[in-house]
Order: sequence, then C-alpha cells, then structure tokens
Amino acid sequence: MLGAGLWPVVARAQDGRPIEFSVAAIAGSARSRALVADTAEVVGGWWLGGAVGVTAGRLSASLTGFRGTLAPIAHTPFARDAGQIEARVGFEPLPWLGVEASYTARAFSSSSGFQHWTLLGAGVRLSGPVGDSAVHVYLAASYLPLVRASVQASGEHGFRAEAGVSANLARWTIALNYHFERYDFAGGASARLEEFDWFGLHVAYHIPWRRKA
Repeated sequence: MLGAGLWPVVARAQDGRPIEFSVAAIAGSARSRALVADTAEVVGGWWLGGAVGVTAGRLSASLTGFRGTLAPIAHTPFARDAGQIEARVGFEPLPWLGVEASYTARAFSSSSGFQHWTLLGAGVRLSGPVGDSAVHVYLAASYLPLVRASVQASGEHGFRAEAGVSANLARWTIALNYHFERYDFAGGASARLEEFDWFGLHVAYHIPWRRKA
C-alpha cells in the first residue's frame, strides 16, 4: 500500500546502494483500554502477525499485519477480534537518527458491533549499539495528527511511543519491543481517553540483493 507505492521512488533515489529484503514473524501480548467517566474498560490477549520490509541505504519501507482475540479484563463483557495493518517509510539522516511516517488501519469486532480505526503518524527514532555491535536498542516517538474511530468523533490528538532491543545473528534478527499509543476524544462530561499497547517478540530473516552493475 503506502510503502509499495513509494518504493519505486525510493529505489531510484538510492541507485547504487545495497538493497536488503526482510520477512518476519511476530507474537505479542496486546491490551486496549478505554477510560470513560473514571471507569476503565479493558480487554487483552495474544495476537500474531508478520512483516515484510526493504531497505536501500538510508531509506526503508515496511508493511506489518496482526490478528488476534482480546478477552475481557475489566468492566466489559465483550471479547473483541482485533486486526491491524501498518505501513511505514523511513529515512536515516544519521546512523543513530531516523525519521518516519506511518499509516495504520485497525479494526475491532465483537457482539456489540464493529469499530474501525485510522491513524496517521510522523516521528523520530533514536538507535545505537549496546556493548556489542550486534546488540542494538532503540527509542521512538510519533505524533498522530489524524486519529479516526468509526463509532465516535475524531480524536483531538494522539501519541505513540516505542522501545526495543535487538540482536543480530548472521542473517537473523531477534527483537523484543514495547509499543504504546494514547488518544484523547472531546465530549465534555462524556470525554473519552483510549490507550493501546503491546509487548512483542519479533524474529526476522534478511535477504540481501546484489544488483548487477
């Protein structure tokens, strides 16, 4: 989608740079919280997913998808089937600094109805080795200027934060990461705040592509 549409431009801009593809499997524990009138409605559970990505020099693009069921934890009788697709494009002006843009489509389905989310984000990412050059940590933060949910007014603003650590083993990367999002919705006495977070294990395999001169 977003990444696929932009990649021909990325490839031309990086002509002569090494290109690497990656495929990954992801398992995570996700939780969704809605705070309304001092009451927290919470659901959580496991979801599974995968990702494909490509890098060319300092430019990158990826597409990630998840699917799972979130069971009731507090103040809600309904389990939710959850799914998400996210596209990202990024650029690293410096080895330790990256900027990125993202588009996320998320859906929840339960016996009480269907809810669709659309999120647009822009942010920065800081990364670097820890002790061994094969081990890296990263911190990222994004502002979400567009937050739309199908069953309520658009969010006033949103914020996303991420942190993770990864180890590179030949062509394999194993990573642990934490992902947090928060959105505020207007409405006076019925104002609503929602949060979504997950811990994930990410195992990726990298495929270098050497182009002919």
